[in-house]
Amino acid sequence: MFFFDMRILFVLLILTIVVLVHEIGHYVVARALGCRVSKIQIFFGKIFSIKPNPRPDGRPSWRDTEYAIGWLPLGGVTVYEDQPLPYEHVDEQSNKIMVTPPGRSWYYSNKPAWARLLIAIAGVSFNLLTAVAILAAIVFTTDYEITPYVANRDGMYFSSLAQLAGFRNGDIPLRADNRPLHYLTDDEINEMLDAKTVTVLRNHTDTLDIAIPASLKSVYKSSRHDPNAYFMVYQSKAGSQQPVVHVTITASQSARLITDMVINQVKGVVYSMAGAMGLKARYTIPFSHDSYRVCVLSSMHAHPFLTTLASFSIGLFVLNLIPIYPLDGGAAAFCIYEMVAHRRPSRRFQNIVGMIGTIVIIIIFWILPLIV
Repeated sequence: MFFFDMRILFVLLILTIVVLVHEIGHYVVARALGCRVSKIQIFFGKIFSIKPNPRPDGRPSWRDTEYAIGWLPLGGVTVYEDQPLPYEHVDEQSNKIMVTPPGRSWYYSNKPAWARLLIAIAGVSFNLLTAVAILAAIVFTTDYEITPYVANRDGMYFSSLAQLAGFRNGDIPLRADNRPLHYLTDDEINEMLDAKTVTVLRNHTDTLDIAIPASLKSVYKSSRHDPNAYFMVYQSKAGSQQPVVHVTITASQSARLITDMVINQVKGVVYSMAGAMGLKARYTIPFSHDSYRVCVLSSMHAHPFLTTLASFSIGLFVLNLIPIYPLDGGAAAFCIYEMVAHRRPSRRFQNIVGMIGTIVIIIIFWILPLIV
């Protein structure tokens, strides 16, 4: 029971951070573009709030904002001060007239479409940047302990496809078209598959060249989602140990690892959402024995809090980009429409779309997962 409670606290802490970062993104960009923010709240159903006194001179500042926290962890809200609606006024002659309040430069609706678009996507941008920063920190702090081919006395274990090409279990790769081979990475496997010949050391005595058929790479690439479709792995016989060396990876290799992890997590979230809606969708991260990737995954498992925080950040990024108003993606779609069509949708239309969108969101993300 205690373990279950700790898991709840763990998830709540993660959600709090993710939502806080999201709303801070809206707040920071809105303030930078000259908007006055009326309210910023984490979670729904307010249980606590604080409202500082505004500046005496009336200029926009952080004091204009009510800071609140709620009890329902389903999101947050950032409210921008906007143009008040016209109201009815009775003059001295008892005539009823409609009065439009004066506009202010800090009103949200008075900002150009491009500025409102930046504000709309600011929250998801901050979430994505958070995930990228966490994954980058993990990649840059990982200790890359890798076994060189030549240091593994037991050689490599090859797939049936590789063996058909001429490789034998125990072979040690040396060169691909005279380019030296060092470690088991995706780059070096691609070098071997692109090469005309691969030189291996067999039985620790014989050096021979193996011709690589053109069909081998296409077959290997097409079956990357199958865990059994490896090209080769380290072979370790009973009682033997694989010596390792500490490797420093390049900036381009680090960038590729970060990019791959972000893309794979985005795809995973998209396919999970599709599956929750009853769609037949399944995504498997491309299988790889890449030594760099294995080291990073091990480091991620050693930092579950940061890894989960990155995953939730990407999840909120994907969810809020869905072009359904009132999600951020819907607000961004309105701004893009205005920039293209050079006219703004009416408030009435936006309110109607917002009500429909709320119903759609409830059906898709709350009701369908329960009945499918």
